[in-house]
Amino acid sequence: MNEGEVGGLADDLVRIHRAISRGFMVAADASHSFARNGFDDEELKLGFLNYVRAHVAILAAHHRAEDEVAFPRLRERLPEAPYDTLLAEHRHMEPFFEQMRLAIADIRIGKHVKESLEVLVYALNMNRELWRPHIYQEETHFNAEAVNAVFEADEQNEISQAMARCSQQNAKPDSLVIPFILYNLAPADRAGFSAHLQPVLLARMNEEWKGQWRTMKPFLLP
Repeated sequence: MNEGEVGGLADDLVRIHRAISRGFMVAADASHSFARNGFDDEELKLGFLNYVRAHVAILAAHHRAEDEVAFPRLRERLPEAPYDTLLAEHRHMEPFFEQMRLAIADIRIGKHVKESLEVLVYALNMNRELWRPHIYQEETHFNAEAVNAVFEADEQNEISQAMARCSQQNAKPDSLVIPFILYNLAPADRAGFSAHLQPVLLARMNEEWKGQWRTMKPFLLP
């Protein structure tokens, strides 16, 4: 799938993977830099913490949407995919989510900041090493050709919408996670993802939520 190419369920999966993959890279690099050099100011620190908080929330919610929504539906018609392995890999990543949440909480109150940043570097890199082969398996088994062969377009849209609802229920706050996804995507992919969002959410992001997520801008794409 080329950036921005609009398609079905397989393409939606690739888009969210791209946003999360960039989140891993940016968060790990920034954690390493701040562990060595500290924060220039409190607003940069807040933006960084908001960015990593959103990253963890989206990753955890994405896995839950796959576990509870996508995999049960896909298993019915694509039974050869390694579902048990994929589910186990989700479980293997979870302890690192908690390490990151605890590190974020400590950095926020100024407790063991350098050590907590080093924990973030470790947890992000360990999780990213699991993530890369994991999404390769997903994108290989659930590619557009395979999915289109067994699901009609309306069925794929139904699954995508159900996954989006599950993710939105579990990835909070909306004021950070929606901008995180959109602005970790290149503009063409951003437009494709925006097509699935309710107009009211986009309006709120650009108006009442702007003061909350603007702190993340140093870590986001323009």
